[in-house]
Amino acid sequence: MGNNGTFIRFLNGFGNKRTQLTAGPVVKSWYEKMKTAPLRVLIDDVYYNDGADGSSGWVAIGKVMSGKIVIGDSVTITPGNVETVCTAIKFHNADPTAPNKNTKQAVAGERVEITVGEQGCSANMIFAGSVMGKARADSNAPQTVTEFEADVSILADAKFSIDVKATNVGSLFRGEETTEQPFDFPLVSAPAYFDKILGLVNPNTGKLLKSKKPVESVMPGQTAKVTVRLSGEGIPLDEYAKFRETGRFLVRGDQGQGSLVAVGKITSTDWM
Repeated sequence: MGNNGTFIRFLNGFGNKRTQLTAGPVVKSWYEKMKTAPLRVLIDDVYYNDGADGSSGWVAIGKVMSGKIVIGDSVTITPGNVETVCTAIKFHNADPTAPNKNTKQAVAGERVEITVGEQGCSANMIFAGSVMGKARADSNAPQTVTEFEADVSILADAKFSIDVKATNVGSLFRGEETTEQPFDFPLVSAPAYFDKILGLVNPNTGKLLKSKKPVESVMPGQTAKVTVRLSGEGIPLDEYAKFRETGRFLVRGDQGQGSLVAVGKITSTDWM
């Protein structure tokens, strides 16, 4: 797609003839919104470029999910807490010869290899599952999260329920009172547990339902607002309303060996 978002160029199967397709106003509006949103690059692979091609540094491979990145931009990569600079961009699925194509920047929807400065970087600081955004000074920089608030919907046919006592029953750690579950996030699976059930939610309005007693169980077919704590180290997550790709998750039963039992979207990462 060109920078103006109005056409797509591709080989039509009959040689090198190019075909132009006009995008409708809905597609153009959505695409422009994604391009102007804060930067998020989901990194799924990393390698070190030794400079044989004239440049050197760590190279993060991934898809730009929102926003844009320009050579020279200061960026943050979490959860490694790396703050560095974009020094080069290589495109996987874009045509550099397309009209008005700016090869010094990548925008939402493009899969790229982003070379970053070596200062402050090491092999254990940039890895698959990391998320890149603008520098930490930006209020929309990616954050490493260990706990969050979310709306979770249990599938109607799932043999699964969320059971959490309203008050602690004496254990030292809240996680000992609930069952740890595997959560599938966009680029990584991580063990976590439901820490508290804040109440049942009307799935049509998204509002909490009033209840005279604390809710201690969520059954199949129900939606609830809950708090979740990761059992291990933090991972980069966002509120679903701001960044859909890094704001949603799946829950699987039978300690991760079973089928999908629930879906969720993060409503807050600073609820405490």
